[in-house]
Amino acid sequence: MKSRLPYSLKNLLAIWQQQEYEPRLFREWVAAEPRETALTHHIQGLQPEKWTKKIQLIYRISQFFTLIAIPKTTAILWSTALLRPVENMSKWGVMWRARRKLRRAQRNGLKVIAVAGSYGKTSLKHSVHHVLSNHFFTLMTPASYNTPLGIAHTITTQLRNDHQCFIVELGEYQKGDIDMLLELVRPDFGILTPVGFAHMERFKTRENLLATFAEMFTSQWAPTTVLIDDQNRSLLSPPTYRKIIWYGSKAKSDIQLRDFTSDLYGSSFTVRFQNRDLTATTPLLAKHQIHNALPGLWLTATLNHSWTQAARSLQYHIPISRRLEVHRNPNNTWVIDNSYNTNPGSWKESVEILEQFQEKNVMVLASGFVELDAETTHQAHLEMAKDLSRVATIVGVLPTRYNADLRDALRKKTSLTLLEGLTREEILHKLSLLGKRVDIIWLEGGLREMYQ
Repeated sequence: MKSRLPYSLKNLLAIWQQQEYEPRLFREWVAAEPRETALTHHIQGLQPEKWTKKIQLIYRISQFFTLIAIPKTTAILWSTALLRPVENMSKWGVMWRARRKLRRAQRNGLKVIAVAGSYGKTSLKHSVHHVLSNHFFTLMTPASYNTPLGIAHTITTQLRNDHQCFIVELGEYQKGDIDMLLELVRPDFGILTPVGFAHMERFKTRENLLATFAEMFTSQWAPTTVLIDDQNRSLLSPPTYRKIIWYGSKAKSDIQLRDFTSDLYGSSFTVRFQNRDLTATTPLLAKHQIHNALPGLWLTATLNHSWTQAARSLQYHIPISRRLEVHRNPNNTWVIDNSYNTNPGSWKESVEILEQFQEKNVMVLASGFVELDAETTHQAHLEMAKDLSRVATIVGVLPTRYNADLRDALRKKTSLTLLEGLTREEILHKLSLLGKRVDIIWLEGGLREMYQ
């Protein structure tokens, strides 16, 4: 690890926090030096997003280490290690209180719904929460709180005696994670969103990834009923001793989305369930966003309330932040913010949406894919370049250590205008200098400095 980096402790702590205190990722990021001057200057402006007690303590201890000539990167790793015993004791206390409180609530009738999957967990959580809230006082884990401590913190600080449903997002990075979280929350129902090959740099193999999600069925703490997105039919073979409900657009789904149409103002669709068709509308933009609501409709019916009334409530569904969130600027340019995350599967859904629009002057701002193995990333970037040449006229790319192949492929597409910059603001400034009007600006995937 390099001892002399052009960054302050605060700059490095910002990266350390983004990486969720993962030493391997931190070492890889440091090893990526030297960076170009402009990128270095950009990183030099960073500070931690949240000055939590943990990050404050790491900062103070690291300052002491650097006074005795310990390199900043080593000081951060040592400081974190020193705090780990105290952190573990504190974590044990929070987990104990959370388990006790949750078990008491479950004995009093609280229904717990656990959500797992590679993609779309947070979006589905929001949609199921919206649907269930028509009939039940419902709590969900906030933002992307999906670790044991994040879930426990939600339970200890937000769960009330009168909550009737609790929707919990389960995070996974390695085998055993879902099993561990199921033991914590002991869910009544499980939901499995599309399974793909995200986080392959951690899982390493396809077999490890699939075995991890199979824990939703095989764990001794697994719920007796699991709702599964029908895109998983070819990947997963759930055991017959679990009750499996398939949801999605395929003909054999137990609750099925049909006749979906969409434009910039929203979508219309039909749901077939319990031998009945219901047509409804929503401001949500994409088919998979309606898929996300289907488990909520099934749960509403199972808990003895009207699923049709819940389906009609989707016309009031608030757009989910940075997940196909639609805005219209005063100059009549549409901005579609899909910047929270991206992956090869969700990108294909973005392409389907873009192909439906009548507007053809489209600018897409993207940064490509991360957290995949090298070969999958390369093939996905080549495919993304082909897609962009078909659905966009201007492409803005935020450079990362992982997307040189995407940028090279885009430079060969003579039909595209390619703009590169370290921030979206820089790229949009270059767009203004071009003097070209665009009807739609599509923000695809975010870029954190940990990937640069």
